[in-house]
Amino acid sequence: WPLLKMCISFGLSMCTCYIALSNMEASDACPTSPVSWSTLFLGQSVVSFVCLAFMLLMFWSRFLIINKHMIAAGLYRERGDDAAAARSTEAGMADVQRGGKIAAVVACPFLLLAMFAFSWSIIGWVVYAN
Repeated sequence: WPLLKMCISFGLSMCTCYIALSNMEASDACPTSPVSWSTLFLGQSVVSFVCLAFMLLMFWSRFLIINKHMIAAGLYRERGDDAAAARSTEAGMADVQRGGKIAAVVACPFLLLAMFAFSWSIIGWVVYAN
């Protein structure tokens, strides 16, 4: 499901970018405030593409955190083989730490982007209302 959502988001972002670039003269002829329609669509497509990039980084960090060694460690622990679980956990900890660092680095800019996207949508509502 998450991959399907990302593909749909990518398709919608491509459509928005196409609309913004193909109707630039027509949308600029219609005066709107505070931004023109083409600027609004272009800004929305940039926000969407950056969100997709952050989502891909978060998926990558998730797959690093939940790696095959950590899954095997859980299975060994369920079977009662604590020595093999410890070895497998130790083998997978480097990927877990890398995934955690990537997730921590992406989380703060993603929050800032979410706040910008919300404010950009408010600008879109104002443009539509005018």
